[in-house]
Amino acid sequence: MGETLKEGIRVLRENLVLGVPGLIAYAISVAISALVIVSSAFLSFGVMMFLIPVLGCLPFLAVGVTMGMANEALDTGRTSLQSGRQVASAYLWRLIIVSLVFSVVVGYGAAVVMLFIVSGGAPHGGEPPWSILGLFLSPAFVALFFLMYSFPAVVARELGAFQAVWTSIKLVFRHFLKSLSIFSVLGITYIIMMIFSIIPIIGLAVGIAMNSLFVGFSSIVIMKTFMTLQTKVPLNPIKEAD
Repeated sequence: MGETLKEGIRVLRENLVLGVPGLIAYAISVAISALVIVSSAFLSFGVMMFLIPVLGCLPFLAVGVTMGMANEALDTGRTSLQSGRQVASAYLWRLIIVSLVFSVVVGYGAAVVMLFIVSGGAPHGGEPPWSILGLFLSPAFVALFFLMYSFPAVVARELGAFQAVWTSIKLVFRHFLKSLSIFSVLGITYIIMMIFSIIPIIGLAVGIAMNSLFVGFSSIVIMKTFMTLQTKVPLNPIKEAD
């Protein structure tokens, strides 16, 4: 695992462009959120129901594009936004479907644990450490864990969206400890990086930059892990789109 993390840092340092898709997705999400807030009194229920899934889907779609760029960076040493555009074009509907799966499952899981904590279901009304423990054991984090190889399965093995999700689940089960160690290290890394977002005045800008770089770093690490593990498990890629 140590070598994988070191390679992740090296590849990201040489390809900072890997942080751009996440940054673009964040900017679009902020713009749509502002539109929803400002126009909520004038938008119909149907439009609101359309915009909300889009907001949840965009960050995951950016991760999918970044995974494709990470795959190229690991293979050739370099990647570019042009490569990201090609990935988005070639696998658009598969990436959208997988992103929607992430958005729905993770969003629902997060809502469940938040309701549990707010309602006082945890000891002491959900106060730490119970709220923190509940967060990491929440359906949202469990879903992220078992779906972590879905995007690599799409962009690296050209699997269909739903087979990619199923492949990720199977791969996590077959290599549970390896996957859990990678997932845990990435989770702790993210928390440490986000601490910088509380810095007064510049915290927001630093947090956005850190989040974008984390998307690039985690994409490299997960893609590298996937490519290592999938050589041990034949995956019969599907060529046709969903």
